[in-house]
Amino acid sequence: MNADRQNGISPPAVRNRRLRWWLPVLIFTLLLAITLFLLSLSSTHESSQTQEQLITDSLWVRQAIQYQLERNAETLQLLAHDIDAQLLDKPVVLARLEAFMRNTRDAMWVAYVNADFTPIVSVGRDGRDGASTTAWLPEEEFSTVRSVLEKGRAAGRVFYGNPYQAAWGSGLSVYAPKPSPDAGAKAEKRSARGRLLVCVYAMNRILDENVPWWFAKDHEVTLADFNENVRGTRAVSGPGRNVYTHQTVLELPGVSLLLRTNSLKGAPSLVPNALRGSIAVLTALLLLSLYALWRDIKRRVHAEEMLLDEAAFRKAVGDSVVTGLRARDLGGRVTYVNPAFCRMVGYSEADLIGKTPPMVYWAPEYTHEYEQRMATIFAGTVSEHAFETVFLRAGGERFPVMIYEAPLRDAHGKQTGWMSSIVDVSEQKQAEESMRMQQERLQNVARLTTMGEIASSLAHELNQPLAAITSYLTGSLNMLKDGGASTAEIQSTLEKANQQAQRAGQVIRRVHDYVRKQEPQRTSLALSELVQDCLPLVDLQARNTGVRVATEVSEDLPRVIADPVLLQQVLLNITRNAIEAMASADPVHKRLEIHARSEDNDTLRINVRDYGAGIPEDLRDKLFSSFFTTKAEGMGMGLNICRSIIEAHGGRLWFENFADGTAFCIQLPCLPPAAEE
Repeated sequence: MNADRQNGISPPAVRNRRLRWWLPVLIFTLLLAITLFLLSLSSTHESSQTQEQLITDSLWVRQAIQYQLERNAETLQLLAHDIDAQLLDKPVVLARLEAFMRNTRDAMWVAYVNADFTPIVSVGRDGRDGASTTAWLPEEEFSTVRSVLEKGRAAGRVFYGNPYQAAWGSGLSVYAPKPSPDAGAKAEKRSARGRLLVCVYAMNRILDENVPWWFAKDHEVTLADFNENVRGTRAVSGPGRNVYTHQTVLELPGVSLLLRTNSLKGAPSLVPNALRGSIAVLTALLLLSLYALWRDIKRRVHAEEMLLDEAAFRKAVGDSVVTGLRARDLGGRVTYVNPAFCRMVGYSEADLIGKTPPMVYWAPEYTHEYEQRMATIFAGTVSEHAFETVFLRAGGERFPVMIYEAPLRDAHGKQTGWMSSIVDVSEQKQAEESMRMQQERLQNVARLTTMGEIASSLAHELNQPLAAITSYLTGSLNMLKDGGASTAEIQSTLEKANQQAQRAGQVIRRVHDYVRKQEPQRTSLALSELVQDCLPLVDLQARNTGVRVATEVSEDLPRVIADPVLLQQVLLNITRNAIEAMASADPVHKRLEIHARSEDNDTLRINVRDYGAGIPEDLRDKLFSSFFTTKAEGMGMGLNICRSIIEAHGGRLWFENFADGTAFCIQLPCLPPAAEE
């Protein structure tokens, strides 16, 4: 209020403005409350009517069941009277009992028994198809019926026993003596005759015969004893929903049963009929319209504020990033550049916005490449990967850039242009070149280190041919002095000296080729020649430790494009590691195997297998890491450099551990047969 007064707004204007905001809310609340009250009142009234109707129908069903059982009991009493009065014989009694069973479909068994409750004549029903047959109850079941007979005879009237479980379901037995006007006379006649009728009902059949289908279609009806045990069920359409229920007591002489009714109807909906539904819909539409109007005004104000914030945020993001951003429309005209891009090319935003190709930052020698790439991009073919090109600064300096392209779309998803992210990769290129030179230095150091390790072996290897040359020359001089030797003998001796000299020169030449620094030269190379060139140096290393070297290289393997010196370095490094791994092994198992084979038409594989101690589990993940070594004097660069060399040739280097050693595997791409030709 104080703020409004300070802004020059009068109190009546403030009240009117608040009223405009709160009046729709008040109307909305009142209409919603009235509508919900009316719908709740209608739903309560409908629930009350449904419950009252269920109670009325349940009492009617109880009355129907009770009436039917009483009528059946009277029929049995009259039959007992006729049997006692007319002394009917068994065939007649049997016929009368069968007629009773045909007319009473819920009865399962009826019998005429004597004083000790032994059946004289009985008729039973097959529980599966309902046919009447002459049958006796099983002894276990009849013992239950016998207890009812005892209680009924003691009471001197119609008497029902507790429900029991039979093989065909729950049964209800009834004792039916003949009617007598006086209890004393009845007791006297009972003691004189000692015969009576007993009937067993199926409780499921009682419900099936006495509950009409129109009631069973919408309700689940059950009969239960007072221990909550369900003895009979009639549910035509399934179990009830426990929303509308009623329970009443079915009183029978000697027993009381619970008659339960569970309706299949659910709780009433909030819109129980078309009229109330229409009122609710119209009210909801009115409330929705008021709410939508109020929300639309609020949304518009909020959207304007968000739009201004979003524009300021995007501008701040574009100004703060170090990556150059450039937007172009579908015609190639520049529509946006950020300060990072302006600094990159040396032009201001005013010099770039609105310009069309060719651009001022294009290098003249790459103009054709730029135009082809733009045509591809604006044709809709954009790669997910970046491409590299060269830009020209305002001062004339050329610099490499990496460009990422992505489509620009409006709020409806329609493309309106292209957004480019430009990264100056000058420093990255310089770092890569420095890394390459450093890698070459490390490779040369590794070769020199290898030569240092085999220097002593090399001296021993050269000592033998030099000693042989000296011997052959001395012998030739002696033969010339004596004069007794022929020219052929002297020539043969000199040829042997020449062979030894060539042998020494070959060893020196191979060592010289291996250690001298030279630019990588890739050429078509046969693996058999590579392995043969490396074998003398491998033998030098193996001979000092007593390791036997075995090779298996086919002569018809496809050729590869590779630098022979670098591959020799890889093989010598791996074989030296294998020989050192077997230094403490049993001399019998000191064996180095070099195998080369063709895996398919595309790759070759070289395996260097040793029979040493293997690689421990905790060192396997670190084996190819830079500066990691298990040698006290090692630099930890050997295997890392070897893997870099193989990967530079498009191949792969890995190892396989065995229980009795390790195999290092080299995979290289083959030269296609057409290229070999």
